[in-house]
Amino acid sequence: MPVPLIACPVCGKSALRQTMVVTDANYIREIPAFVIRRCADCGTSAMDPMPTAVEAGQIYVSENVFSQPRVFPNVGLRLSRILEPLWAKFGKDLRFVVKLCARFSARRNTLSVLDIGCSTGGLLATFEELEPSFRLTGVDIDPNSKLQGFPSIADSIQIGDVRTMQFGKRFDIITMRTVIEHLTEIMPYLDHVVGLMKDDGILFLATPDIASARARQLGATWKLINDTAQKTGHVLWFDRASLRKLAAHLGLEVAYLGNRGEAFEHFPRWLRRAMAAAFGRDPHQGRIIRWYVPRLVYSLVFDGLLSERLGWGDVMYAILRKPRTTVRALSGP
Repeated sequence: MPVPLIACPVCGKSALRQTMVVTDANYIREIPAFVIRRCADCGTSAMDPMPTAVEAGQIYVSENVFSQPRVFPNVGLRLSRILEPLWAKFGKDLRFVVKLCARFSARRNTLSVLDIGCSTGGLLATFEELEPSFRLTGVDIDPNSKLQGFPSIADSIQIGDVRTMQFGKRFDIITMRTVIEHLTEIMPYLDHVVGLMKDDGILFLATPDIASARARQLGATWKLINDTAQKTGHVLWFDRASLRKLAAHLGLEVAYLGNRGEAFEHFPRWLRRAMAAAFGRDPHQGRIIRWYVPRLVYSLVFDGLLSERLGWGDVMYAILRKPRTTVRALSGP
């Protein structure tokens, strides 16, 4: 059964303050509602009650939530054959992540990459496309990740818990794209991950920003807290300050920290109201602009290319570097 949250999962301190109540929770049956508590010491926000690791695993292993093929409601439209590939290439964050990792990685002839929580391998496939010399390994606990994986990299995916695997080497680049917010035992898990990094290697993290404009405006209805249409499995939330403190607890240096994602909430209020009145919202996801073609073009330009350059959006992207001589900070009990 879920357990009450009595201490911060990151720093171990017990000064927790309730910040939000989430009703009609789309998590597991045992958690129909929860509150979010923020640590007064490190700023990490966490679900209360917290599910056990076994309970959280229902979402990934038993229900295969993240390896299910995505169905696009407008797939039959003629222009979808042009717009969807463009969105996949430039609107999604995969190329952004690969370029960021290549930019901050140490200059070696061939770099090794470990993608933890790789799902069906979209990020690995993008590494393969943009950086063909990199040696790629993916790990996921969902058996369908390998079965549904991108054909060119499916053989690079291993199924299981990264903490019990023997790789026989350490890695130049480790990526955890929207993973840490799922971890019920985050510090032991990340301690192990840091041990898999080479000295001067980098850890890439992407995680929802609970202090972003979108998160602040939507509160408990923000889909990265509770999405009534699709389970997210999130139990932890960070902002820029708490992510920096997480890095310090791990003995890592922050080389890059920025945001990317939906831009709408960064517009002035009068402009948001005018856009909503003029263009309506997508009936499937509630996003701005009810019509498929202009919505996808808008999203490609504003949520993809523009937000990337301006640092807008509700997801944080961080590059954490492991110093050549790492002195571990205390990470709590």
